[in-house]
Amino acid sequence: MVIAIIAILAGMLLPALNQVKQKAFTIQCMSNEKQILQAFLQYSMENKDWLCPVKAPGGAIWTRKIYHILQPSYDLDMPKDYKGKLPIAICPAEKAPIGSSGDGRFSYGHYLGNAHSLGYADSETNYPYHKLSRLKKASSVVLIGDNDRKNLYFTSSGASGTLKNPGTSFAFRHGKDSANFGYADGHSDTLSWLSISRMAQSVNPASNFLNNGVNEILLK
Repeated sequence: MVIAIIAILAGMLLPALNQVKQKAFTIQCMSNEKQILQAFLQYSMENKDWLCPVKAPGGAIWTRKIYHILQPSYDLDMPKDYKGKLPIAICPAEKAPIGSSGDGRFSYGHYLGNAHSLGYADSETNYPYHKLSRLKKASSVVLIGDNDRKNLYFTSSGASGTLKNPGTSFAFRHGKDSANFGYADGHSDTLSWLSISRMAQSVNPASNFLNNGVNEILLK
């Protein structure tokens, strides 16, 4: 009888404990994003107001520059033998570790950058760079988000139908199909797949999730 009662109580408590655990993961992930965002803001202050691009001419990517600000001894792209050398790049809700994408791991960390807001340049693609002060509403401009792309460090409208299905780039690993996103004003927010999908499929380009706020850049 006692054993049966204990089993019933355990069955009642376990879901609640799991919810608490998942909430703690979400909070830690948002804390990570906020620290990464502070590094973005510092980069902007040190580089004549320019936001750090996801990829700059010459090949330097945002993870190398931003994570170096957070940890000066870290000046390389994510190494294959990562082994937790930069905890800030790890989302506790993500089961796959950082390492080689060929082994099912994340080559550039658990967060990815938004090419629309940060800019991107290479021989095939060219998204313009932006200055932080020229964003009309920084609180609506997404800079980073939970990464679902093990071999890449950025997302854009050309990324496997991102605008129609945001789940192809973002990892909805928090709560009920939700992901964390960091914005240009330094805050982090949790959004559901459904809410992003609705924004992404809007007929109004200015309401597009990745472009939101970017199309309202102040022209001087």
